[in-house]
Amino acid sequence: MTTSVPTSPRERQQWVLFQLKLIGESFASVGVREGVSKSAVRQALTEPSYRIEIALAKTLGLKPRELFPERYGARGRRLHQVRGQKARMAA
Repeated sequence: MTTSVPTSPRERQQWVLFQLKLIGESFASVGVREGVSKSAVRQALTEPSYRIEIALAKTLGLKPRELFPERYGARGRRLHQVRGQKARMAA
């Protein structure tokens, strides 16, 4: 799998979907494991959702900051707060 993740949200969504298909996964399968809908997984690609970002990245063999670099600072600290949670460092 290539790790050159597109920065454009639309291109990244298609890239992630393609990478998931290559390994026999889908937005739905990630959603089932996380207890959310496939649309919630898809939405996490454009709107921050820390838990789903971690699940997607892990499924693809990446770190969350590799998949969503714009959501992390230079030192790896998460920039966005999600649903009232404090910013966390990437795994």
